[in-house]
Amino acid sequence: MYCAGIRHTEVRKQGYVGETVSNDVNIGPAPDTVLPWSKEGLRKAQHDDTDIGFIIERLEGNKEKPTWDSVTLKSHDVKTLWGAWERLAIRDGILKRRFEAPDGLSERWQVVWPKALRQEFLQIAHGGMTGGISVVNARPS
Repeated sequence: MYCAGIRHTEVRKQGYVGETVSNDVNIGPAPDTVLPWSKEGLRKAQHDDTDIGFIIERLEGNKEKPTWDSVTLKSHDVKTLWGAWERLAIRDGILKRRFEAPDGLSERWQVVWPKALRQEFLQIAHGGMTGGISVVNARPS
């Protein structure tokens, strides 16, 4: 993954590869940069996504569920979201889906991830016990 302003350097110490940040580099993006993982970046990515953007437009324009005829020629993702219409909401400007516990006592809101960010999100979320750190050599040299 790339972060603007950070110099990546391979470091071998006790069998692990990591990254260090040089003191002579400004850390972070330019002030006018919209990061994809920020709330604003996610909102933009959702609107730019053809399928999610279609659903957001319908939710913002009219809270009523669109007719099947209006989604029948759309993608599988649109049809899936259409089927969950009663559980969709725009919260803090981001499309989310509500999940309710079987006992009905609690609910959680899941972000509907745009295609452009899904793969990276899954890689981060499922980085494993090492948090995505690669082990070069299990034995210190």
